[in-house]
Amino acid sequence: MPLFKCSLLLTLLFFSLTSFAQKTTVYASSFGYDPQDSTAVLQQAIDSMADCVIIDDPGGIWYTGPLKLRSNLELIIADGVTVQALRGAFKGTGETMLSARNVKNLVIRGLGKAVLKMNKADYQNPELYEPSEWRHLLALYSAENVIIRELEFSSSGGDGIYLGSNSGLVPNRNIRIENVISCGNHRQGISIISGDGITILNSTFCCTKGAAPECGLDIEPNYPEEQISNILIENCDFKDNHHCGILLHMQSFLKPSSVTIRNCRSYGNYNCGLSVYAPPTLRTAGGTINIENCRFEKNLDSAMILNNQFSRGQKITFRDCLFDNRSSRDHRLLIFNNSQLEVDAGGVSFAGKNLWYSDHRKELFSQLVKAPGQKITGVTGSVTVLNSQGESRKLYIQSP
Repeated sequence: MPLFKCSLLLTLLFFSLTSFAQKTTVYASSFGYDPQDSTAVLQQAIDSMADCVIIDDPGGIWYTGPLKLRSNLELIIADGVTVQALRGAFKGTGETMLSARNVKNLVIRGLGKAVLKMNKADYQNPELYEPSEWRHLLALYSAENVIIRELEFSSSGGDGIYLGSNSGLVPNRNIRIENVISCGNHRQGISIISGDGITILNSTFCCTKGAAPECGLDIEPNYPEEQISNILIENCDFKDNHHCGILLHMQSFLKPSSVTIRNCRSYGNYNCGLSVYAPPTLRTAGGTINIENCRFEKNLDSAMILNNQFSRGQKITFRDCLFDNRSSRDHRLLIFNNSQLEVDAGGVSFAGKNLWYSDHRKELFSQLVKAPGQKITGVTGSVTVLNSQGESRKLYIQSP
């Protein structure tokens, strides 16, 4: 058996270098291997209190039921290894393959091609399972100092990755996700329910289909007490999802929210590239959403839609973005849907160099309204409009 070593990553972040020589490593196979059901074996390895647990190659798939993770752990999935949900298990509507509550100092990473997989088609069969949208692959609740990297998450009965909280009181803090693929899941590629200091880098979230919202990324708190702050999503792809590539379902926060999405691509989604939704209430602490150097292309319905975005609410800034609606049903750059509010839409700015490809309609944006006299206000900046003939014109936006 090849000798794996725990990376220095966990040590540098959470432990002192002086004690690195004392770190302990165990292999899951040293606790046994059952080709039909290895749940007990894997949980025993995790509970061994070793600093590093390596799920190595036993010559077959590791089939497992729900597993609970702990603090001060580096969990490594070796190259070529698949950890798959046990068929017939996960009968509970909220059972998750990997879950961690109130943990600190956790790394979950793969080496080479490492796969975490469930059995989505089974969970979608009402003759086999009670319908649910919460059979996640990995769920963190009020966790702190977590790294997730180099892994593939597929075919869950909920989300590939779910970042929740315990009763909305304590957010996930200092979570870093990079170089992951979350594809073919039931509800979301990834959901951020509560977080302060969440970074997602160089990852792909695709082909979500099964239960609404069916997006690549969904930021959607459950309670006003939950926190969405210092969120950075960079160099990621959101593609071929059954609803939107990116959904920001922002609640009435007690604290200001802050989200930056940078150098990302949202394309080929069946609805829109980006949807921002605020509930039909004026109770909000405000906040900022910054979309920088992103591309929204070939989304079937539209590039983006803003629901209940009102001029005195959170501020949205698009900087150096590209919007290509030539293959979409609606060719407008931006759709305001304020039909649930009796206030003016707005609070959006276009900074830097923004490009909008459109061959059809001339209007820059439109509004679906509820009350007479309701208007769009507080939309500023400029957009360069291009068509297939190479013609371009620059539109300067200065709404009242």
